[in-house]
Amino acid sequence: MHESMSFTFIDPDRLPPSENSMVARLPAGIRDPKQLLDMLYQRLDLPGYFGFNWNALLDCLGDFHWIQQRVIVLVHEDVPAMANLELKNYLEVLDESIRSWQSSDKHRLVVVFPPSCRDKVEHGLYKS
Repeated sequence: MHESMSFTFIDPDRLPPSENSMVARLPAGIRDPKQLLDMLYQRLDLPGYFGFNWNALLDCLGDFHWIQQRVIVLVHEDVPAMANLELKNYLEVLDESIRSWQSSDKHRLVVVFPPSCRDKVEHGLYKS
């Protein structure tokens, strides 16, 4: 069980612009891990060696050597509508990745969901 959630809940359209940020937006309607991993590969411009699984995602979200901007913002328009275990795996990868960058001065990962998704995210992360 995690002590506190590391996600940001804000209307995606109200994100302040930042010169030194890379913003990757994930649309609503993602239904399965394959679709999600494909979308992350494209939107984050993940390296060619990306393995399209949760471990590979954790590895890439913990590196960012290919991204020049200091802040990487992953904006979700909705919570992916995946099976409970898959959603929990995804949210845990995101949570661990955010926490791994907290003491770094090289990069920072920010994961954004709309405020209306807070219950779904909490349920997906803590109750699945």
